[in-house]
Amino acid sequence: HRQLGDAAKCAEIAGLPLLEVELRSRLMGLGKGNPAFLDARQLSEKAARLKRFFIAISAYDRFLSDNYSHRMAGHGYLKSGDLHQLAGCYDVAVSKYNQALLWSGDMEKTSHSQDDKADLFQQDVAEIKKRANLSIGYALLAEARGKHLRESTAVFAGKLHEEAVTHFDRLLEEVEPGSLLSLIHI
Repeated sequence: HRQLGDAAKCAEIAGLPLLEVELRSRLMGLGKGNPAFLDARQLSEKAARLKRFFIAISAYDRFLSDNYSHRMAGHGYLKSGDLHQLAGCYDVAVSKYNQALLWSGDMEKTSHSQDDKADLFQQDVAEIKKRANLSIGYALLAEARGKHLRESTAVFAGKLHEEAVTHFDRLLEEVEPGSLLSLIHI
């Protein structure tokens, strides 16, 4: 493990980002236990910048597989969904955003403390829930736009577009008309 870590550090210093990402990915795969969220995020961001989406996605998936109750898991699901969307895997992206919604619901049920730290966590959970809801609609729109431009399946793209509009309409039904404060809820 140490040699692989040293080699990854040398690749970073030498300015060989592809080699560094590959070595860090292997190091994470060999690691016993769960990777820390920050390690997974760092590897994922480097891999995504290099258009190595499989490595970027697998870094988050490795973290999320055993850390569902982690405070940062919601952010991990959102980032994983974003990466899947960048890679053109819209169905999987929507699935990851739905997992973020499930995580948010579970975290809302489990955290009942009234201290400042719990209050900040609840605000974070609410932000994740809002972002996941919006991201689902955006992923559906991106898929519809991509299908319409790449394939001559305007009917299918139209159905996806309609599904996205229906999703946003459902979100807006929960909002009081004319209330800026209720828009924050979305």
